[in-house]
Amino acid sequence: MNQLIGPLLALCLLLSGTALYLAWNQGTAATGYVDLARVYEEFQYKKQLEQALYRVDQQAQYLLDSMEIQLNGVAQLVSTNARTDLREEYRVLQRDYALTERELIDQQRATAQEYDEQIWTQLNQYLQEFAQGGQYDYLIGTRGEGTIVGGGAEYDLPDENIEYVNQRYDGQMD
Repeated sequence: MNQLIGPLLALCLLLSGTALYLAWNQGTAATGYVDLARVYEEFQYKKQLEQALYRVDQQAQYLLDSMEIQLNGVAQLVSTNARTDLREEYRVLQRDYALTERELIDQQRATAQEYDEQIWTQLNQYLQEFAQGGQYDYLIGTRGEGTIVGGGAEYDLPDENIEYVNQRYDGQMD
């Protein structure tokens, strides 16, 4: 019987120590925060869609410039000629120009909003994956709105997040 007391005591101490360790570590959560504005600005997908939006804007401006040249040509003819058909053509071109400009502005706003939603959807997915893969219990996002007043630099993770989301976007990580 005395021979069993030593191993049982060692086993009880080991189990007690394990239980204390688990109880102690269960209360501590891995926490980090991310400057979302900075991660957003450095996100390659955002930069790619920004370039695509710029190209769309350039094409729209080219169309408006062409219409304006045509409008100015008719305006010069109207100023040197009293024909009513030229005046009517000028009014129609003015109306068409204004309508096209309004439509292009609305289209640009809708496309920008759509791109922004796509960027945030993708970014949020990648940040969730980063938090899970990085063993974070809490990954708090800030957008420069004062949600987090401050924190230790050791908890700020934008560089790791920027690298992760851009590698994930480029297909370097699955």
